[in-house]
Amino acid sequence: MKTSPIFKLLFIRIAVVAICFFSQIQNSVAQFSQESWIGFWKGDLHLGEVSLRLIIEVKPVIESSTPMQLKSSLDVPAQGAKGIGFNTSEINKNKITWVCSAIGATCTGERKDSITIEAIWKQGGQEFPLTLKKSAQRFSTKPQTPKPPFGYITRTAQFSHPSGKLSFGGTLTVPNDSLLQLFEKNQQIQQQKRENSTFTPTENAAASISLNSVIAPRIASHPYIVRGKTEGITRYPVVLLISGSGTQDRDETIGDHKPFAVWADYLSLRGVAALRVDDRGMNASKGEPEFLQKTTTESLVEDAMAAIEWLKTQPDIDTNFIFLMGHSEGANIALKVAKKSNNIRGVITLAGMVEKGVETSIYQLKPIWKANGADEETVESLANLTRTCAAASARYKDVNAAKKFAQDSLLKHKAYTPAFKYLNTFEVKQTKQKNILGYLSKRIGEDYQQPWIQYFMQYDPSVDFKNNDVALLIIQGKKDKQIDAVAAKALSQQLEAEGKYVQYREFGQLNHMMQHADSGFVDEYFTLEETLAGEVPAITMSWLQVQLTGR
Repeated sequence: MKTSPIFKLLFIRIAVVAICFFSQIQNSVAQFSQESWIGFWKGDLHLGEVSLRLIIEVKPVIESSTPMQLKSSLDVPAQGAKGIGFNTSEINKNKITWVCSAIGATCTGERKDSITIEAIWKQGGQEFPLTLKKSAQRFSTKPQTPKPPFGYITRTAQFSHPSGKLSFGGTLTVPNDSLLQLFEKNQQIQQQKRENSTFTPTENAAASISLNSVIAPRIASHPYIVRGKTEGITRYPVVLLISGSGTQDRDETIGDHKPFAVWADYLSLRGVAALRVDDRGMNASKGEPEFLQKTTTESLVEDAMAAIEWLKTQPDIDTNFIFLMGHSEGANIALKVAKKSNNIRGVITLAGMVEKGVETSIYQLKPIWKANGADEETVESLANLTRTCAAASARYKDVNAAKKFAQDSLLKHKAYTPAFKYLNTFEVKQTKQKNILGYLSKRIGEDYQQPWIQYFMQYDPSVDFKNNDVALLIIQGKKDKQIDAVAAKALSQQLEAEGKYVQYREFGQLNHMMQHADSGFVDEYFTLEETLAGEVPAITMSWLQVQLTGR
C-alpha cells in the first residue's frame, strides 16, 4: 500500500513551532460544558502503512474570562512537531471543528461520551477517520520510567557556556553507598531468615526490607562498580549522556519515553554517576536566540565540553574515569569531544551516524520513496539528485545562484528525469512551488542553507571514528531505519583492522531507539511499551567493568 502524500504535507513541510491562535467559542447551548473539552485529546492517524500519533491540547485563553475562550494546538511527536496552532476551535453542542491554516487541515469531531471524540481529518482533498481519547496528561508514564525512591542521590547541575551566551541545566545522579549498604544488609537478613525460621527482623532490618522491595528488582546480576577514594572522599566514575538530533530535554523524551532517565537510573544503581542535560534552548538550558539559530553539530561539542568542566568541580566524581554515551547525533558529538579532551576514558555510541550526512539522509528517505511507488530507477535518480543538490548547496548560497545552477545544469541531465517526475507528483505542489525549477532553487539555496542542515549534509563521521584512540563501544540495532547497520558494522570492522580498541555489538530486533521493534520505523517508537531493551545496558555495564578494572 502506498503511503499517502499527506504524510509529508502534514508533518515534514511545516514549522514545528507555531503560535496558538485564540478561538472564539459560540454561545450556543452545549451538551458538554466548555470546561469538559479542556485537556489532551490523543489519537492515531492512519496513513497507509504509517500511523502517526496526534495530540491536540485544548486549554482556556484566560481561565477567568466569561464566556470562556478556548485555544487548541497540535503535537505530532513522531515528527518532532510541537504547538502547531489551530486558528479555530469552534464548539457547537457536542461537536467541535478545528481549523489549522498553517498545514491546510480541518478536523471535525463529535463527542460520543466524556472521553471520546469520533472525528474526520481533512486535508489535500482527502479524509481520514480519527478517534480521539481524552487524557489528563500530554504523555503517560512508561513502565521503565524511574519512580521514587530512586536508591541514589539526585542533584541539579547548573553551568554556563564559555561564550557567556548560554546557561545549562541538568541532573546529576550519584550512587548512594548508604542505600547500597542497606540493600546488602537486607540480602544478609533474607539469608538468615531462610536459615532460621524463628528469626525476627530488627527495626533497621525492617527498613532495609522496605527499601529493598522497591530497589532490588531494578538491580540486575551485574555487581556494583568498585568505588575509589581520593583524600578520604568516595569518588565515582561518571557517564555524560549526549542526546540525538533536534532540541531534546535532559531525559531525551520522545513521546511517553524517557530513555536518558532510564539510563541514569540503571547506571547509578550500579555505582556509576550519570549527568544528563537539557539541550541548548530547551527547558532550563537558555540562550540568546541569534546564537541558538547558528547551532550545528560542532556547536554542540562546546556544550558537552562545558558539561565536562562542570563535572570536574564535583568532589564525588572521579575525573580520571569520565565516559561519554551519545545517541544518534550525540554519538558523533561524543567522538568529537573525546578528540578535544584528555579526560575521556571511553565512548559508547548508540546508533551513531557512520556515513556522510547526505548518505544517511538518502538511507532514511528510500523507504518513503518506495512506499510512494518509486521503482529502482526512480530511487537511484532521486538519490543521485539529492547528492548533487547537497554538494551544490556548499557553493550556491542563495536562491538566485541556485536557480541559475539548476537551470544550466540539473534540468539538462536526463538521468534526473525520473526524479523530477516523482518530485512533481509528491513534492513540488505541496511545497507551493510553481515548478520543479522553483523547488530545486529553494532546496539548494534556502533549505540546505540552514546551518545545522548544511553541516549535516557535508559531515563525514567516519573521520572522527578513525581519528579517535579512546576505547569504543559501538551499539547498533539491525532494524534501525535511520542509521544503516550494514555500514556501521563495516566501519567497525575497518576500525578493528586498523588496531583501534573497539567493540561492536549489533542486535537484530532493535530499532534506532534501542527498543525491540517490528518495523523499526519512527512511528513505531511511540506505540511500544519498552523504552530501552535490557540487553543494551547489560552489555554497556560489562564493558564499563572492563574499562574500570584495576581502578
